[in-house]
Amino acid sequence: EDASDAFHLAGWVRIHDDDHTGAYRLWTEGHGAVPGCGTLRRQLRKRACWDGADGDPGGTVVWDRERDLEGFAVHPTRRTATPALALFAPAVQRDALVFRSRRPVLAPAECATVLRHVDEYHEEHCGGEWGTVRHSSVVTTDVAVEDIPALRPWLRELLRTRLYPIVAAAYPVLADG
Repeated sequence: EDASDAFHLAGWVRIHDDDHTGAYRLWTEGHGAVPGCGTLRRQLRKRACWDGADGDPGGTVVWDRERDLEGFAVHPTRRTATPALALFAPAVQRDALVFRSRRPVLAPAECATVLRHVDEYHEEHCGGEWGTVRHSSVVTTDVAVEDIPALRPWLRELLRTRLYPIVAAAYPVLADG
């Protein structure tokens, strides 16, 4: 139990240090060392849900930053207080950190299907009660997509075909190359 706690805590330290990749690497290693730990298994399952079986997050839809996204610049007086700007190449970003899509990302029918699956899951597995303890630092009322098996393939396809390409268009160059 001590080993699994150490892996879990070390992962959260990485998360709070903005190193999500390192956190999931630690949790994967921890699951290998302590396969019976439900907490580490959940983190591994979450990552597998996002990446898919092959771990390939490649995209298929092309998004054009200028045509499809509206960027919002960080106000000059807030630039030094916005650590996230350090992650991106300033000349490429033109200080824009937040983007809004000019075209729909999800169709109304997709939204309705997701809501139906979430409602069915909550009725069947949670008695209709929403959880509020999923995050350690922020109280939320939500459901983890990876908990709903019917949504996992849809999420992987959404990430691969639409969300990863949007992120690539919005943030084409990270500051570290």
